[in-house]
Amino acid sequence: MNVTNQSFKRNASPLRLKKQTGVVLVMALIMLLVLTIIGVSSMGGSTLEMKVAGNMQQRNIAFQATQSRLAFAGSSGAPNPVDYLIPIPDTSNPPVQTCNPTDSPPCPDGPGWVATAEVIYLSCAKGSGNSLEAGKGVSYRTFEIKANGQTPTGSSRSVQVSAMRYPVKGCGDEML
Repeated sequence: MNVTNQSFKRNASPLRLKKQTGVVLVMALIMLLVLTIIGVSSMGGSTLEMKVAGNMQQRNIAFQATQSRLAFAGSSGAPNPVDYLIPIPDTSNPPVQTCNPTDSPPCPDGPGWVATAEVIYLSCAKGSGNSLEAGKGVSYRTFEIKANGQTPTGSSRSVQVSAMRYPVKGCGDEML
């Protein structure tokens, strides 16, 4: 055994042991720092993408609420409080009808949105008619529908305007 220990000591140079000054440790720390910086920046990018996706979802909810309210206010169904045959005594100051959740009967809201609509009378135009008798054509009332939809928290809002033509017998008092 003595021979083996002596041969090992002879081959080991004292200069080789002194050259190890921790360069590997320094390089490992630098690599760890670089990987940490990459990880933190990718987390920041992911957080930003999550915020963008959430905002797009809120915007889509508000847009769909407004579209729904436009469709409901433009319908002539029984629960719709808007009357397209309402008498228009003064065309310079037409009445504004609403379709809001607070109306009676109320316009329904969805589970994740609130929307309102205003229906404003614009004009009445006599149709050219498709009858053999003069002046027996269908006339149209024109309305403007302004709808406003938003999320329950109010974080996103959509406003849209649409026009609608409603067929009537005529533009005078004969439709009452």
